[in-house]
This record gives sequence, C-alpha cells and structure tokens, in this order.
Amino acid sequence: AKDAFPDFAEKTARDRLTEAEATGASVLVTSCSTCQRHLSDVAQKVGMKLQVKGLLELMSESALSPVRSRGEEMSC
Repeated sequence: AKDAFPDFAEKTARDRLTEAEATGASVLVTSCSTCQRHLSDVAQKVGMKLQVKGLLELMSESALSPVRSRGEEMSC
C-alpha cells in the first residue's frame, strides 16, 4: 500500500502510532517486517518516541534477558 498509496499509508501509520501511544505503550510490536519498517519510518518522521519492534526481535530480546521474579514489572 505504501508504494501505491503513499499518503493513505502514512496517515494510517500515524493513526496506528497515535492509538498505540495513547495506551501508554512505549513499544509497538508487529509480525510484519514491512509494517515494522514503515511504522518506524513514520514514527521517526513525526518525532514519536514510541519504539516499533518486530515480533521475532522482541522474542529474541526476551529470551536473552534475565528471568524476572513474579510480579516484577517489565521495562521496554
């Protein structure tokens, strides 16, 4: 959609990023690498601090991080 309808793709990405940010999230995760790239580009373009990560990236980080005790908050 980005190549065929760039304005629509950017507006849609902004909407998704704004929705995610409104929840208080600091990270938006997607399983689509194309979406990850596009959302990251738009977030950077508009100056959002929201990180966009791929699902595999998040799983990899999780597997490599120390085990948390029950009730301990995650920080992303």
